Amino acid sequence: MKNRSTLIWVTIVLIGIILIAILYFNPKKSIDWTEHYIGKSKDPYGEYLLQELIKDKYHHKISIINKSLNTVLPVSDDSVNTNYLFIGDHFYLNPNDEKTFFSFIEKGNTAFIAANSFPYPISYILKNGGVYIYDSTNVSKDSVEIYQQTDTLNDSMEPDSTMDYDTTTSYEEESYDSSYKIEAPLVSKSVIYSDSTILKTESFASKKINIQFNSPIADPSINYIFDSPIKKLWNQYFPYTWTSMDSMSAPDPSCCILSSFKTSDGHIKYNMIGMPYGKGMIYIHTNPILFTNYFLKTKTGLSHTEHALSILSNEKIYWDEFSKNPLEDSPSNEKRKDYLKYILSVESFKWAWYLMIGATLLFIILKSKRKYSIMPVLEPVCNTSIEYINTTGRLYMQIGNHRKLIQLNMRLFISFIQQKYGILIKPEDSQSVQWIAAKSGIEEQLYNELFADYKKLTLPGYSVTSKDLHQFYIHMQFIYQKINS
Repeated sequence: MKNRSTLIWVTIVLIGIILIAILYFNPKKSIDWTEHYIGKSKDPYGEYLLQELIKDKYHHKISIINKSLNTVLPVSDDSVNTNYLFIGDHFYLNPNDEKTFFSFIEKGNTAFIAANSFPYPISYILKNGGVYIYDSTNVSKDSVEIYQQTDTLNDSMEPDSTMDYDTTTSYEEESYDSSYKIEAPLVSKSVIYSDSTILKTESFASKKINIQFNSPIADPSINYIFDSPIKKLWNQYFPYTWTSMDSMSAPDPSCCILSSFKTSDGHIKYNMIGMPYGKGMIYIHTNPILFTNYFLKTKTGLSHTEHALSILSNEKIYWDEFSKNPLEDSPSNEKRKDYLKYILSVESFKWAWYLMIGATLLFIILKSKRKYSIMPVLEPVCNTSIEYINTTGRLYMQIGNHRKLIQLNMRLFISFIQQKYGILIKPEDSQSVQWIAAKSGIEEQLYNELFADYKKLTLPGYSVTSKDLHQFYIHMQFIYQKINS
């Protein structure tokens, strides 16, 4: 029975181990439909395919940025014609990174930013044009100012969604006139944040969109039709909302509308704009989801991405992963505070944390040992010899076998003497009687009379009466009382 129970438990443990191994090592994992835009992710809204395509096209001339831009992006005059690429939900820039980013573009480099929302400086420049001017090298939130720029690359351009533009004046480095004059007054950053003239983005729901590029990026007659993807929010799925530039306001005349799309209800909205900045260019795209794995696995999505990124040069690309993370002082990052960092910064909290972890580990280690069932309390073994004799005596008394009762009582008496004094005696041995008398302090005559009666009553053929049995029992009980007193 015990072996069978052990076999059952061993079987259950083996089955549990196999199930855990299957669940843990199963390559088929649940699909994450969150728009996280992680570069190495193979999820639907990850950027694995795009990153691999860029590595292949640019022969691995790609640098992944995982720390602040002001420590990575080159801003020297020698670093020109390189590319900066950002694809994410929101483009987060702190003041130091803003300075580095705009200085990098101003030197003659190109930036492609695909996001659903943009920081205020970029939205302001899209609407009004201008360049960043910094008061000092010690950048703060209030030290950044913007000059509005009056001259444009093409003053005759109107921000129409169907316009064409001249590549020789919009993209070529030699078309940049370094002698342009800034005639507009300074606009402080605090004004930017409250100004209603910022070019904003808007969201709308559409089951399908039809994207058209403007020349020379692609033939305007080619349509890129995309169905709305799945959107996951708080573990629930919702209809996807597309993002475009605000259709109620126009960008600065220096900007060029490069791509627009028609919604399922017939509205025309533009989603890609190019704007000159210093010697470089900044390209804004409002639909980063079109560059994810979900769309790049289709021919239409791949062709759209190839044409959208054709504005980049063949030089090195800086892929920005760092600016996808909310700023520490941003309101949107309130839920992402590092509470553990605060706990470890306070001495008492830190040691309380370590103590809790140590106590937990100690509890797990001690409780992981094999535990036996509680041992039951065993009652001490009782000597049932007297009960046996009494039962047997009553039986012999009922059948009238008095001799047998006398023999049983004598046997019990001899056993009592042996346990009491450690002496092995024989009724017919006089030496034994002397030892008992000496040990118990009882006259030797009482023992001789008891043993003589026993010898007489147990002779073969002697008829033992009830009176004889009673007298023998009284004699023996008298000796018991003497010994125990």
